[in-house]
Amino acid sequence: ADAFEMAPDGKHIYVSGEDDVLMEFDVEGRQLTRTFGYLSAADSVLEARFTPDARSFVLAGDGVIERWDLTRGEQSVAAAAE
Repeated sequence: ADAFEMAPDGKHIYVSGEDDVLMEFDVEGRQLTRTFGYLSAADSVLEARFTPDARSFVLAGDGVIERWDLTRGEQSVAAAAE
């Protein structure tokens, strides 16, 4: 895994992996529960954090920042740093 973060509720772990997707794992059931789309920052994810409201997950990589809406299961923002 490139980066991972425990959900604030402690029920899920979010992982960005070598297969270029964001994955959600159930902690109690120890299983993959959801996958999200392609991560443009996946080759170089440096940080992974939840937004304060825990509705989105933010990945920061080498020149890229991505925000994933966990309710809709899709990328809501992608930006390239200059």
